[in-house]
Formats: sequence, C-alpha cells, structure tokens
Amino acid sequence: MSSLSFFPLIPAVTTASAAPVYHGGMIPCLGDVEPVNTRWLIKGYFPMGAVSVVAGPGGVDKGVFMADVVAAITTGRPTMLFPDAAVAQGNVLVLTSEDDPGMSLAPRMIAAEADMRRVFYATPGWYWQQKKKKLVVGASLFELIDELHPALVIIDPLRSFLEGNAAANGDVMRRALDMLQEKALADQFSVVIVSHMVKKAGDDARMLLAGSGELWNAARSVTILGRLPMDESVTYVTQEKLNVGTKARSILFHTQTVGVKNKAGAEVETVRAVLAATTEKHYKELMADKPMPLEPSQQDAKESIMALLKEQGPMAGMDLKKLVMDETGCSKRTVERAHTCLVKEKKIQTKRVRQADGKFKFITSLCAVRAVRRVCGEVA
Repeated sequence: MSSLSFFPLIPAVTTASAAPVYHGGMIPCLGDVEPVNTRWLIKGYFPMGAVSVVAGPGGVDKGVFMADVVAAITTGRPTMLFPDAAVAQGNVLVLTSEDDPGMSLAPRMIAAEADMRRVFYATPGWYWQQKKKKLVVGASLFELIDELHPALVIIDPLRSFLEGNAAANGDVMRRALDMLQEKALADQFSVVIVSHMVKKAGDDARMLLAGSGELWNAARSVTILGRLPMDESVTYVTQEKLNVGTKARSILFHTQTVGVKNKAGAEVETVRAVLAATTEKHYKELMADKPMPLEPSQQDAKESIMALLKEQGPMAGMDLKKLVMDETGCSKRTVERAHTCLVKEKKIQTKRVRQADGKFKFITSLCAVRAVRRVCGEVA
C-alpha cells in the first residue's frame, strides 16, 4: 500500500521536478505560507506573539532587570542594559502578587527612567476588590489585556494567577501557558513570566526552572539570571533557550543605590542596574570557574522554603521538600527539621486539605497567606 493512499486525491507517482499536489483544499499547504521575519519586542530576548521566561533564584535582582526592560519598551530609547532601542514600543501590564507597588515596583521603574504613564499593574487583592473574583489566566486577564492593548505582559509569579492548586496539577499550568501563547500570538504582544530558579543544576540549563518543565517547554525564550561565581556583586543575564533568531550576548550588571522623588518631594531609596560588560559566554561557560560550594545547612533549607513559598504560593508539603532538597542539596532530614522550625516560628503553616478526588493532602503556605485569603473570601 502506498504511504499516500490515505489521500486519494494525491498522485502516487512523484518526480524530482514536481511534488504531489493535494486538491482537497481542507489541509493547509505550506507553499501558501509567506516567509516572514521574527517580530521582536527586544531583539535577541523577547519575541512578539510568544511566551518568554525570566528565571533566577531570590536576591539576584530579577526585578531590577525587568525594570530596565520596561524602560526600554515604554520609552523606545536605549537603556542601561539595552543600548539598542527596543524594536516595539507600547504599554506594559505587570501582574504581581509579591512586589509592593509603592515600595518596590514604582521606585525601580522610576530609577530605570521608564515612562510611568505607560506602566500599569494588577494584584490579586486589587482585582478581588474590583470584581469579587480571582484574577487568573483566562477571561479575567484577557479582559484587562483587551482594554490596555499592551506590548508586554509581565506575570510574577505565574502560580499566583492560575485556577485551583497548580502546584498539585501540572495540567492547570499547561492549559494556562497554551492560552497565553494563543492570546499573545493573536494580539501580537509579548508575555514574560518571572519564575523561581534552583541553585543546583549542574551544566544543564533546562534543570534551572524549579519544578517547571512545562515552562521550559512552552517558552519560546528562556533568560536566566544569577550571580557570577567569582564575583557575587555581579549579576549575569544569559539566554539559554531561543526558538527563533540568534541568542543575544549575555549581560553582566551590578546595582547602584539611588534616590527617586515621590509626588510629595520626599526621596525614596531604591536601586538601578548599571552595565558592567557583555560576553559571548552563556550559563555553562559562566559556571565553569565556580568556587567550591559550602556544605548546605539548615539555614539554607529555611531560606529556600521561604523563597519558594513566596514565589510559588502554597504547595503540597512533599513537593515543597523535594524542591528544597534539589535546590540546596540538603538531606531530607535537614529539610524536615527546617520545615518544623519554621512552623514553630510561625513563619509557615501546614493545613490538611481535601483534594478533588476526595483524598487529603498537607499544604504548606506562608502564615501571611492565610490572612490574605480570608480577606479575599478564598478557601486555602
């Protein structure tokens, strides 16, 4: 049987000069597609009509880097980290459940010299007060996007804007990523998801995204931030995945403390990025001169637990402990002791929650989350 027999309208005989022709008209023909160049938001980093990821562990100035990105897009001018102006200019929508708009977001953006008239933000609490429902990837978010028509949507972190318990259900994240990709492609804007990153990944950049293989697979671009092993005052920004075009040179920057004025004329202290250098090296090469790591401790485990819960929200206890073990290299016993210690210190809490299948699971969250959810009327 010919391999072409499934399509009886296709001639079974081919020649070197003529490919078989299908006249059915239902299946799209690639010959009808016009080749086009990639549309960029910032060339080499963020393509338009696509989902990108910016990942790094806590404390590596992801927010400072993103402030420079926002400045490039809202002004259309070269910035400290991007000497070539952004290809596209427009509004920016920031979804955040962590950074305080007055203490963190606004000061950083002003210091980076963003056009603040083009920067908009939404938090879960603000949306609940407005609509009395949760802001999630889907109709509620797309309503905001349709109103604003942004060039860039920043989501930090994604798990705070997903339906249900995304930590226990990877299908929720996959569906959300598919919806974001379809919406970004249809409306031609860029989505950047800010994500947590593990500290122990060896040479494989794919392992850097903490428990988020879906993010790596769905993203057209993955940018990694971290500290240089031999000089932890310097942050590296390296492109580790790019499905279109050529990877950009890696950026090395440090931060500078500056003061910005609020409307009352008072000075507010913040930081901004200062370019140190660019390099052709990427993650594997930058990690080559890594110094001998110190033996992980219970304090490392405690810091990792707090950082993960802050960035990813409530998590199943077993999932959380596994991520902490992967990130820090601590033993299971050390992680369990750190977890118990944080419970006693009333920094985290564990609650027995019934799942959709009727089974119970222990969910760990920051103590502050419980109070917020009560105010919002949500069930932990």
